[in-house]
Amino acid sequence: MKRMIAFIFCFFLMVSTVNAASYYVSFTAGADSNNGTSTGTPWQYSPWQPSAGGNSDSTTLQPDDFVYFKRGDTWTEQEIIVEDSGTDGHPITLDAYGEGVDPIFDGNNDSGNYYGQFQLFDKSWITIKNLEFRYNGYETANITADTGEVQGIVVDGCTFDYNYSDNNDGYMCLVVRNGQADSTHTANGVHNIIIQNSTFKNTGHNGIRFWNRDSTSFIYDVIVRNNTFYDCDHHGIDFWRNSGATYCYNFTITKNTFQECQGAMYLPNLHDSEISYNKIYDDNTTESTDTFGIKFDQLNGTETTNVVFVGNIIYDYTAAGAKAIWVTFTDGVDLYNNTVYGNTQACYVAFDPANFTNTNNLFYANTSGGNCSNYGSLPLLTNPGGGDFTLQSGSPLIGAGSDLGNGLQYGLDPTSSWPDNVKPVNQDDYEDWEIGAFVYIEAAELGGPGTIAGGGSGSMAGGGSGSIIGTTP
Repeated sequence: MKRMIAFIFCFFLMVSTVNAASYYVSFTAGADSNNGTSTGTPWQYSPWQPSAGGNSDSTTLQPDDFVYFKRGDTWTEQEIIVEDSGTDGHPITLDAYGEGVDPIFDGNNDSGNYYGQFQLFDKSWITIKNLEFRYNGYETANITADTGEVQGIVVDGCTFDYNYSDNNDGYMCLVVRNGQADSTHTANGVHNIIIQNSTFKNTGHNGIRFWNRDSTSFIYDVIVRNNTFYDCDHHGIDFWRNSGATYCYNFTITKNTFQECQGAMYLPNLHDSEISYNKIYDDNTTESTDTFGIKFDQLNGTETTNVVFVGNIIYDYTAAGAKAIWVTFTDGVDLYNNTVYGNTQACYVAFDPANFTNTNNLFYANTSGGNCSNYGSLPLLTNPGGGDFTLQSGSPLIGAGSDLGNGLQYGLDPTSSWPDNVKPVNQDDYEDWEIGAFVYIEAAELGGPGTIAGGGSGSMAGGGSGSIIGTTP
């Protein structure tokens, strides 16, 4: 009987796979009267674009289907508006084919198009890969649970660029938003979202905004990893709400790089989450009131709770009043193994945060320690002014971090590059853990475990006065 059940399951799985279709779209070489099933007979528009006609317009995409857009082609004011859903384990995938630059969806600075060049409302199990969305009037892309539920969305290797009048007055590159419940609908939340290997740049406001419009629903189970955030005039990652508190939990924000963002991460009301091994540097503002590497806070409600901030680098936040780490209204934030170097203020802790841990962090050469005194000595980073925060031999950060156990041990390989060649390294293979994002690997041993020069438990190689271990303010 069990064999029969297994056979039936495999049969239906095989049928699902066999029935999956691949479609090809080329603006320069396609026609919607084609069948779209080969690179030789592509459509000009995909089934989810406004100008789709003929065979393209009449096609309903099914789970496991792929739609491939031709590299080197551009669709202007032809947004992708998702009309169908995949299923768990069987997404509908949008991807690129051919050679050259990724396919571009250009909004032509259309200020009337609020929801962007990629629009997903109340659809689930969708993957978008290797596509570029740019020059939209407000939001470059939008993933929203309008009055329902959105889950199983993967954004992989995409670019979100130059929204709203070429960075003069822009809004958001990507919005992930809960809808708002009403008398007949319940907003069930947005969850199981992965955003990875992508670039968010040249935006007049935020790179990614996670936006709760209704305090009865949540955004949760989200991974943001290996991305590049560049020239965000407000925040790289931002939490917000229309009214009431934001509710975000089970977030993993790891191995991203933030450069020239006024505030790299603004994360009020975050719960049960990990922020790890990110590079945060080089703010791009002269503002004195809202400039920071990371800010934990509350918005009209519950405090930030049970968040670990480990192995991050914050460097060169030097605007007047800038704060590398800003902690207010929290109950359970743990800082371990972070490098906070060359900023205006190391950290600002206020409004009686409870259960705040500050251990084995380097605070060095900050104009003011604020609530976190400067500790340790010159970190001996390779080229921090050029964005290279790998460790030189003899750095006091080598082997001086806390061993935090399984789940947090994967730091950065020094050969990593963003967004598509980020290499994690298991620090347990290299004796003691480092402070900062990068694992120290000798040049002759890159790519494999080995002896760490200057290592050893709690090593202070490179010397200098003061303990490298922070204390709770």
